[in-house]
Amino acid sequence: MTKKKITIKKKITILTGAGFTSTDSFAGVETASLTDELRTLSIHSITLGGLMPGEYIYRKLCRHYGLEATTPATRTDVVNFETIIHFLEELYAFQSSRHSFDSCDASDRTRNYPFKGIKPAFLELSAVVEADFKRASEDFNSESIIYPLVSMIYRYFIHHITHKLEAFNSNERNAGMELFSNDFLSIRLQESDYTRRIYTLNYDNWLVRYRSFFDGFDEDGRLIGSKIFSDTNCDCHYNLHGCIYWDTFIDPDRVRKEAKVANYAGQVQSSDNGLNREPLIPTPIISGYNKMQRMKYSPFLHFYYAFQKDIIESDLILTIGYGFGDTHVNNLLSLSTKTIVACNHFVAQPKDGKPPIKPFTEDIYQCRHELTNIFEAEFPDDYYFLKKDWGESKDGRVRLWWKGIGQEFYDNWDEISI
Repeated sequence: MTKKKITIKKKITILTGAGFTSTDSFAGVETASLTDELRTLSIHSITLGGLMPGEYIYRKLCRHYGLEATTPATRTDVVNFETIIHFLEELYAFQSSRHSFDSCDASDRTRNYPFKGIKPAFLELSAVVEADFKRASEDFNSESIIYPLVSMIYRYFIHHITHKLEAFNSNERNAGMELFSNDFLSIRLQESDYTRRIYTLNYDNWLVRYRSFFDGFDEDGRLIGSKIFSDTNCDCHYNLHGCIYWDTFIDPDRVRKEAKVANYAGQVQSSDNGLNREPLIPTPIISGYNKMQRMKYSPFLHFYYAFQKDIIESDLILTIGYGFGDTHVNNLLSLSTKTIVACNHFVAQPKDGKPPIKPFTEDIYQCRHELTNIFEAEFPDDYYFLKKDWGESKDGRVRLWWKGIGQEFYDNWDEISI
């Protein structure tokens, strides 16, 4: 009797970030374009200092960080749509806490001290913008209380982001996504050989349109927390920072995945408190830089736990378009003792039809610096990278492909991943 051969699958954990869709074959939404759209977004004709709310906040942030705000070339790694969102979160937390503090009896003020956890830099900026927000509040609803206006602007910004991404998520003729699914996942990472654990820091759920990977929810949109915790050998696609289709009220029993994006701008919900007892505005996505404040809620915590377990157990880690800017994610990545492949898009664009003076943008040096810090990797000089279109650390454990995801990456996958 012939014994049936048992194939032991390898486990690969794939993490995608904002740069996943940066190459030409993807119909993606880039950080710079989303930032520009928030700057010009009209919200009930509200102006701050004579400017649209997004433009006003953008300029104040640029000035605060010593950047020039009048040109589109301002560094989006310092001020972008997430910075704008984060500032509104901090301003809301500070102003709503202060309002509660001012309204309570003197005997209650010690225990209701509102300033814990508020970052000094944003406290300073809060004082700068307070007068303009107060005037806008009075013009809009004849009240001088600031935080309801901040909440409304915040909701409109989140609403715009989710609906902007919905159009991209609904595009089933996305050449880059189809190639990633049909060529890379089906051929290079076959189901018979790999358990494919995919996590994304983006807010879409495009993969369910091409593959039946488990996303944490059943057909009725209910979260299946027990499966997320217990089944770490299924093919999955989890949103670490939320999804445009989630309808969440910061209540584990009421998180659902819907078929359509909700009208978030029209929702009116009371805030909840974060890790430092700071008020948080409910949202289906974690944007801004206050991500850890929201990570304690379901389903974020479910996916974060699964991600940690997969990092430890995986035979191979692949990051695509992730800039290594989230400390909580980097801390988990550092737990891996196996091969790390980072795929990013660092090719310098030609100017006036001429080849670029440098083959890379400055971002590649920052990325290599982050990889060195996280994985204690030492990289050779630039010439080594130019010979192969990718480079690896001297110990061979960390590999960096710098031309972005696409056919060239897939063609070289066998060599890169060895």
